[in-house]
Amino acid sequence: HRKIGTTKHGGCYTRLYKIWSNMKARCFIKSSIDWKWYGARGITICDDWLDFDCFRKWAYNNGYADNLTIERKDFNGNYEPNNCTWIPLERQNCNTRKNHFLTYHGKTQCISDWCRELNLSKNMLYNRLRKGYSVDRAIKESVR
Repeated sequence: HRKIGTTKHGGCYTRLYKIWSNMKARCFIKSSIDWKWYGARGITICDDWLDFDCFRKWAYNNGYADNLTIERKDFNGNYEPNNCTWIPLERQNCNTRKNHFLTYHGKTQCISDWCRELNLSKNMLYNRLRKGYSVDRAIKESVR
């Protein structure tokens, strides 16, 4: 029994299909939780990528792997081949609006990256910063 609207490419249960489907929802479906950050801002998807097979072909030719997520190079740009790349989820997590960035010894990166790099507890670092510690003090006291 085939359902109406079933895809013919055989990829509808793959992670890549879910990425593609979520990308379309963000850009075109007003009831999507993320539409306000994408479609409402005018971000769209190039015509070729409206077809999953075309998107899948681009993805595999440009380094897609199951541990990666799609990223737009220009935050205000559309989903299209020249503006998209594949990056690890940890990197993508640093590109969210809710992230906090710290500058320490002249280098700026998100708190998650600092914690990973310096082997720090994220909760401890956040708590110290909330208590009013300077970035320098919060990190130095954590490193001891």
